[in-house]
Amino acid sequence: MPQSDGSTRFPWVGSREGTSEEVLAPWTPLEVRDRDDTIDVACWGRRYVFGASPFPVAVETAGAEVLAGPVRLAALVDGQPVTWRGVAATLREARPDRVVLEMNCEEAGLELTTRTTIEYDGMVRVDWTLRPTRELQLTELIFEMPLNPDHARYFYWFTGKWELRENAGLLPPEGLAGGFRPLVWLGDEERGLAWFCESDEHWRPRDPERVTRVVPGGERVVLRLGLVEEPLFLSPGEAPMGFTFGLQATPVKPNAETVWDWRISHGGDYGIERLDPEAPATLRYPAEGNLDLAQGTLELRVRPLFDAACPPRDIDLFRLQLPKGDGLRWFCPAGEPRMHLVLNQQQDHVVDLQTAPAWEPGRFHHVAVTWGDAVRVYHDGRLLATDPRHGSLVASLHGGALIFGGPGARWLIGEVRVSDGARSPEELAATAAGGPFGLDEHVLLLDNLDEAFEPGIIEHLDGGYRGYSSTRPARATGDWGWQGKPGGIIGLGRFREGDWGRALELGLDQPPLESLAELGVRTICIHEQWTDFEGYTSTTHADKLRSLVRACHERGLRVLVYFGFLLSDLAPEWPVFGEEVTVEPRRSYDPYDYPPQPPQVAHWVCYQSVWQDQLADGIARLMDEFDVDGVYLDGTATPPPCSNERHGCGYARPNGTRAVTYPILATREMMRRIYTVVKSRKPDGLVSVHQSTCMTIPTLAWATSLWDGEQFCHLERGAGALETIPLDAFRVEFMGHQWGVPAEFLCYDRPYTYEQACAFTLLHDVLVRPNGLGPHLELASRLWRLSDEFGRREAEWLPYWRNADAVTVSPEGALASLYRHPGEGVLVVVSNLTLEAADVTVCLSAERLRLRCEARARDGLNGADVALRDHSFVIPLGSMEWRIVWVR
Repeated sequence: MPQSDGSTRFPWVGSREGTSEEVLAPWTPLEVRDRDDTIDVACWGRRYVFGASPFPVAVETAGAEVLAGPVRLAALVDGQPVTWRGVAATLREARPDRVVLEMNCEEAGLELTTRTTIEYDGMVRVDWTLRPTRELQLTELIFEMPLNPDHARYFYWFTGKWELRENAGLLPPEGLAGGFRPLVWLGDEERGLAWFCESDEHWRPRDPERVTRVVPGGERVVLRLGLVEEPLFLSPGEAPMGFTFGLQATPVKPNAETVWDWRISHGGDYGIERLDPEAPATLRYPAEGNLDLAQGTLELRVRPLFDAACPPRDIDLFRLQLPKGDGLRWFCPAGEPRMHLVLNQQQDHVVDLQTAPAWEPGRFHHVAVTWGDAVRVYHDGRLLATDPRHGSLVASLHGGALIFGGPGARWLIGEVRVSDGARSPEELAATAAGGPFGLDEHVLLLDNLDEAFEPGIIEHLDGGYRGYSSTRPARATGDWGWQGKPGGIIGLGRFREGDWGRALELGLDQPPLESLAELGVRTICIHEQWTDFEGYTSTTHADKLRSLVRACHERGLRVLVYFGFLLSDLAPEWPVFGEEVTVEPRRSYDPYDYPPQPPQVAHWVCYQSVWQDQLADGIARLMDEFDVDGVYLDGTATPPPCSNERHGCGYARPNGTRAVTYPILATREMMRRIYTVVKSRKPDGLVSVHQSTCMTIPTLAWATSLWDGEQFCHLERGAGALETIPLDAFRVEFMGHQWGVPAEFLCYDRPYTYEQACAFTLLHDVLVRPNGLGPHLELASRLWRLSDEFGRREAEWLPYWRNADAVTVSPEGALASLYRHPGEGVLVVVSNLTLEAADVTVCLSAERLRLRCEARARDGLNGADVALRDHSFVIPLGSMEWRIVWVR
């Protein structure tokens, strides 16, 4: 605890919220059989057998024995081999939630004392010490965990690295060797066994880069840890060598419902339950650097979403907003089938052009304004009006803005281009008749609006938030975009399909919450903007949060609130607890720029500290006060490397420096407390976790779902997606099945689009989680509807790696996974994962799949017929394209 009086200032200090001995669903109470020479401990789906050893002699999970022999410690003492073989462990405690075993034995003057704790989620913790009873040389100490090679074909180890995929995949024939790894998992597509350890204190490897080895050979695959490989002289009276190891077999729990049922969308924000007619339906860029007042061209590809022959109000298409009242306004006046272009210089109308464009309902039009030797207005390549004014305005662009749309606007904008000179009538006519706007040396701003929002960004009702809901232009100047990059800021807008790729819809015809509900969303996440202090547990926006939760519940939607891994310097606890609860070496975001939150500095916290009490207590208070339905946890389940001695992390090296440790057990306790807080209040509540690169199953067992994939989102497009995530790596880290935690994939359209990501995720029964309104959510909605219509939950899943008796697919690089329903036929997910387009042939086994001779096929998403002959069909697919075909 800190030296201050924090316990009197902050009521959460010492809170025990979330600590409980109750066995929570879906787990079952532990069952123990104490035999003469073994003790069997069974939890849901798994069984651990302990004999004359502190570690299991057998582990069964998902119906299979995964060990190829006892887990053991092997040593050389004074150069002679030693293996501790004592009497069977003693059962010290047997409760529904916890079982404790103890053992003590001595060999060759080295006493081994162990305490083994098994918790109801199947986590096994072994605390063990070695104490010399005489002077001796510990020449070698090796930990070995032998596994059945059929159930150790894949590996995963923690930690991983962003933008790299090197810690998960098929086990190489030559095995693996690396430095200290806090967690190693070995398994197959349905099960596995994880070993973990927080610290390498007392480890004395010969080669620190080969201390962790996975050694294949014959009838076993062995995880071998070189704990002591350099001779160590020990004497009685010295402090014992203490270690804490853990094991956990997977899958960790059953899941009656999954993300296919919860239908999570990150579209939450204050105010989405209502539609303010004066809300700024705008796309905004900084004027400086993106426009030349002396000469230039402004072009848009646009479609009005209102009656352009009789607008219900003045509706802005574009404004150049400058200080001192200078500017340009291009708008449709209320009740008139015309457009006005007005330039204001020092409050005077210096240009006022009126045009009568021919708007054709349902199609995009090319509109343009040029200035230089004169001001001209074009529509679909035709000149409509001219004013002889030279240039546009005499003013400074500093602090100005280019604003497309406005309050009450309803436009569909396909693309925007601003050039540094007046383009000729011939150029504009060609552009109007041709494809997307091009990029040349005269372009100052080009935004084709083809990509979804920048990473993590969702729609917001206030287009004034710098950095929020920003676009990704091909060329632009300024720092208004996400993380200070160039970009346009969107207020009250969403992406839709346009003539060439996507288009931006400005203005909505109903509150966003209504649209989310109509598209089938059942769970909404609201990100950290729900509170002003990053990652904090209370908010000054209580009325707004109550309104949002109430509106969601009225529509049958859950609400999840964001928490993470950061502590803000604006939080009242910062001056008192900051030094104690943060990780060391210090990791901070300075500044932390996440509008609409105020500017602040945010620091990584370690949940081995008292901040664990703050978070558990705060979530409990939040649920009690606002009736939220659970939490979205951003990185909370990831144990950070930490050496902060104030809360017990790290250890002192012999050279005086301090090494980091990985607080897996404390992070696990944090996650268990959160799960208990949520489930004790709402049995159907959710603990949704974002944990990209991190599969520490002792912490993630307490998650209801995982969201993984952000580590690749900063890579540029170009390489094939499978070069980023090979299929074997996806099966290990991103699938969820063998872990027992439902998984979704995270994709921000980098280095593959949302649709391309579906090409490999759907093969693994994994959804790509959508953000707010737009094409991503619309595609997810169609997948959800198809899942319901077909009856996916009642179907047998036949993934591509074990369906050779049911389907053949060609050419190489095309794959198919199947769902077979007893009454509804077969859904075929077929993907072309090559870099070339191909006609993909799918041949189904009518006998294996029990298909009728007269079976027919159609596209599962759009209903189009698919030609089926002899239970085979051919689908033309481009690179990274996919289809779902329903055969029945």
